[in-house]
Amino acid sequence: MQQDIYKDYLAAAGVPSLEQIIIWADALFPGGFRLLADDLCFPEDQEDWTERERQDAYIAIGEAIEREKRRMLEDREQIKQETARAAVVHFELDPMRAYRPVIQELDLTKSERAQYTHKFAVLVAGQAAIVYRLGEGTYRVIDDEEHEEARDNEAYQVLMAAARYLEIDLRLAREVAAEEEQPGEGEAARWTLTISGQACQVARYDREDGPDYQVIAP
Repeated sequence: MQQDIYKDYLAAAGVPSLEQIIIWADALFPGGFRLLADDLCFPEDQEDWTERERQDAYIAIGEAIEREKRRMLEDREQIKQETARAAVVHFELDPMRAYRPVIQELDLTKSERAQYTHKFAVLVAGQAAIVYRLGEGTYRVIDDEEHEEARDNEAYQVLMAAARYLEIDLRLAREVAAEEEQPGEGEAARWTLTISGQACQVARYDREDGPDYQVIAP
């Protein structure tokens, strides 16, 4: 669905003109305006349409827009699930284990648009990847080298641990706040993270092989 169709529909005041109805219907329905008229059992001659019939067509178009929006949301959720699975396979992780990946959609470059339909940055089990969608059920995964250095950054590690636990897509986060707390026994540091109104605490444990960041259960 073209975004401008939805905006035009919302901006319409009163009963829209027949010309506007035709534009919307031709863009939304496989059979265009004629299919809409047939489904509503409206007169063949468009000039015979009454104001009530134009209003009914306006309502039908609104319902079609809502159906298309729901379909797009369902498709996007499925794509994100497939993206996460592609990253799990790429990193040879246990496919039976439940992960909480952080997925952020990225803009495709002009050259990438010629090959791919979507592009995502994925962080799963502490490993970062860029996932490209070529088409239905087909993905290409590469290591996200730009995040190699970031993964060593403490603030990044703490934020990612909290986002995974709270199951929040940081791309959609309204606000992020962090407050340092008094460490508990065995902890090197502790923080309270608040993301979009949801909060949790993350602790750092200094291990022999490096720092370990864990969410503290309430």
